Amino acid sequence: MTFGWRHKLIKQHDFFVQQMRARILAQFSEIEAEAEKYAEDEYERIGSSPGSEYDFYDLAHVAETANDNALEFYSLLDDLRKQATLSAVAGMYHQWEKELRKFLELEMRHYFKAAAVKQHAWVKDVRNLFDILKEFGWDCTALAFFPRIDACRLVVNV
Repeated sequence: MTFGWRHKLIKQHDFFVQQMRARILAQFSEIEAEAEKYAEDEYERIGSSPGSEYDFYDLAHVAETANDNALEFYSLLDDLRKQATLSAVAGMYHQWEKELRKFLELEMRHYFKAAAVKQHAWVKDVRNLFDILKEFGWDCTALAFFPRIDACRLVVNV
């Protein structure tokens, strides 16, 4: 891979990670404080609601109910954070796979007919691409980074 193309891919990846952290994941940085505020608001709402089902209970019960509601709120936000993170990983993995296929297609066109190249680069399972790279002398499956990429593939494709 040429230095320019490699540099472009790394720059795109770094941009994606930076923007995902700044624009999406940063919104989840204060969910603990949000849940605490939610508990306080729930306590006020429930405790001051005339005619509510809590009129006959003491304030400890109101506080417990507010806390339970806040825990549920936190859990939902945490699930959303996990989904956003998984979506980011999936997006990065699919972009990486697309760039790998593009790279292999361009490189194999030096040696094979275009129709055959497209079939191998874009139709085959990604694991077959590693076999192609191995045939060209680069066994990336034996390198230290491969287990992480393969783990991303497995998680993304579940």
